[in-house]
Amino acid sequence: MARLQLPDGRFNSIRRGIMEHSDLMTTALTFGVLNAYWPADKKDELKAVAAKAKHWALSTEPLCAEDLAGRLLLLSEAGGSAQEIQAATVRLRQAQRSDGGWGCRERQVSDSYTTGVSLYALRKGAGVARTDPQLKRAAAFLIRTQEDDGSWYEPKLTPAYNNHFDASFPHGYDQFASFAGTCWATLGLLTMTP
Repeated sequence: MARLQLPDGRFNSIRRGIMEHSDLMTTALTFGVLNAYWPADKKDELKAVAAKAKHWALSTEPLCAEDLAGRLLLLSEAGGSAQEIQAATVRLRQAQRSDGGWGCRERQVSDSYTTGVSLYALRKGAGVARTDPQLKRAAAFLIRTQEDDGSWYEPKLTPAYNNHFDASFPHGYDQFASFAGTCWATLGLLTMTP
């Protein structure tokens, strides 16, 4: 996986609408895997990978809330300073919308995917307390928007370039975006449990 790092320090995503459109989030998640599975006898190599990723993250302007969450997670995983993590936390907090959620740049409404990602990043990347009023508003948004079947609906935002097939997840044509939204909403909410 480390060999897939681009010369500028990032790991590239494939640009699929509400999911997989943030190189910052892709880099953060990739680095989380590298941290978990990197051989103990090669830690110096991992430090070099982390330094490149961190430099790229700090020199890249986030374009959306998922980018802000990705930057926060990456700084946490790649050894960002307390000041860098705090600055990333403030920016992500500022992106929260009045309804308690966060949303992608393609839509004016908050969504479960971006809200779950942001909630997860604030809890896991910055260690914001679960009692924080802002995080409680985010959790309330997710609970309020959950469907009766337990899922969250997310519209597919990418143009159709492959044939649709039914994987038995709710929401028909939008089931794969809804699956991603449901996964992140669930992860975000799980960070709020004792």
